Amino acid sequence: MTLVEYAGKDEDDTPFSETQTRQANRREKVYGLFQIGYDTYSIAKMVNIREDTALRMLTIERCKRKFLPSPYGVQP
Repeated sequence: MTLVEYAGKDEDDTPFSETQTRQANRREKVYGLFQIGYDTYSIAKMVNIREDTALRMLTIERCKRKFLPSPYGVQP
C-alpha cells in the first residue's frame, strides 16, 4: 500500500504498522479491564497472555495516559 501525497504531509510521516496498532489496542483493552476492577492475574487469563506481560502493558498504557515516562523505555 502506498500513501498518496497530500497538502501538509510531512516527509518523515510514516504510518503505524499493523503490529504496532494491534499492540496499542491490546494495551488499551488491558488498561480498560484494570480500570473496571480486574487484577493482572485475571486480565492475563482473559487476554491469554502471561501475568508479567499484562503488568507491562498496563504500566505502559498508564504512563502514556498520565504523560509519565515509561520505565520500559520508549514504546510505540
